[in-house]
Amino acid sequence: ISLKEVSKHNSKQAGGIWVTYQNAVYDVTEFVEVHPGGSRILMAAGGAIDKYWGMFGAHKKEDTFELLETLRIGNVAPEDRQPESAFHVDPYGSDPERSDTLVVHAKKPFNASAGAETLEQDFIQPNEKFFVRNHMPVPQVDASAWYFEISGEGIDEPIKLTLEDLHTKFEQVDVVSPVMCGGNRRLDMHQHKNVRGIMWATGAISNAKWTGVRLTDVLRHANLDISDPGVKHICFEGLDRDDKEPYGASIPADLCLDPARDIILATKMNDEILPRDHGYPVRVLAPGIVGGRNVKWLHKIIVSDEESPSFWQRQDYKLVKPDKNGKADFSKAFAIQELPVMSAIVSPQPDQTVKLEDGHMTVKGYAWSGSGRGIHKVEVSADNGKTWTEAILKVPDMPEIRGKMHTRAWHWVPFEAMMAVDPLRNPHPTVTARAIDAAHNSQPQDMEEIWNVRGLLNNAYHRVKCHIGQ
Repeated sequence: ISLKEVSKHNSKQAGGIWVTYQNAVYDVTEFVEVHPGGSRILMAAGGAIDKYWGMFGAHKKEDTFELLETLRIGNVAPEDRQPESAFHVDPYGSDPERSDTLVVHAKKPFNASAGAETLEQDFIQPNEKFFVRNHMPVPQVDASAWYFEISGEGIDEPIKLTLEDLHTKFEQVDVVSPVMCGGNRRLDMHQHKNVRGIMWATGAISNAKWTGVRLTDVLRHANLDISDPGVKHICFEGLDRDDKEPYGASIPADLCLDPARDIILATKMNDEILPRDHGYPVRVLAPGIVGGRNVKWLHKIIVSDEESPSFWQRQDYKLVKPDKNGKADFSKAFAIQELPVMSAIVSPQPDQTVKLEDGHMTVKGYAWSGSGRGIHKVEVSADNGKTWTEAILKVPDMPEIRGKMHTRAWHWVPFEAMMAVDPLRNPHPTVTARAIDAAHNSQPQDMEEIWNVRGLLNNAYHRVKCHIGQ
């Protein structure tokens, strides 16, 4: 089958959706509806999927190849075939080395949780232990040649700023805040009912001190006219990209233009230059807002009257339930921005055997709420919520967070509780945690009402079953 013929089959209306992989041709028309990655498969319609499978290494599994083979309809015509060597270029070959303390979920692109030890012990995660959420290969950036551009609605003349400009033309500020993937605790939701995505447990979050310049200062420097009616969304583009588009996201302008939101363009992480995995040389740090909007490797800021056209803004990071026909329509759902109140238990771990001390179990975890609302209370239970024990909130005395209890309290809050447990009556307790923030928002008790196909924003009571040992 010629590549010209394959290219004609790029939609159902065109007679079907065909793709090639390593000189073979496949009809994926029916498979599109059940593709775990949703409509992204259409990026390869009428062309080769090799480059995308190179980008998203999770495809390269035996069961995937077996499924693909059932869709095969022929081979690429001899005159259009490529040599074997053309199919073995690794776009991830220049990715940085990573710490073995991370819990790796996927290598290409690299995605790894923070380990239980650092979640339990560290208020600030060391850079090498900070969880990693990458969507594509890590770009190689020459900081001396790097710049980003600001353009769009309300800006008469686009401007470019370099790293030196950020260091010399603007005040440097510190913000202590976690970054959290919207899929944190997805594994729990998947165990309730099947969902799609990386099976994060409680480690798709980490807390750090970020240093950079206020986004409001940078937009003011660009002479943004905030009275322009077209100033509705601030769109960000990164240097990480696939063959179709760069990673992109947007945040409503009302949030970005509020100096009390403390959104910064970060150049340092824990007083060190940003690591490559975390956006070197510059990333967006938007406290309280889902990690997917905290764009790394910043390349462009575009002021727009519409939200980012990026796939990750329009077709992902949204709470969507299937309709009566089983289809999930992401186009009508709101993009996730601010995060709800949540908590997670990091000790004990699921199915761990624990020893009691004077009849008490030690429970540790973290709590957090978006919009800068501080954590008012965390409670834990070993009897399915019949009785609750209030936990001690363990926030260190740091100048960057001192006095921030009700507003602009972006940091997470570690907690610890000593909870009485009767090992004879309750030898296999399910430990439950719930948090209440400064606005008295609390977590939902179960996952049924918040379940969604992508397993996002699981902030139901966290439950961990463990065992009492001798």
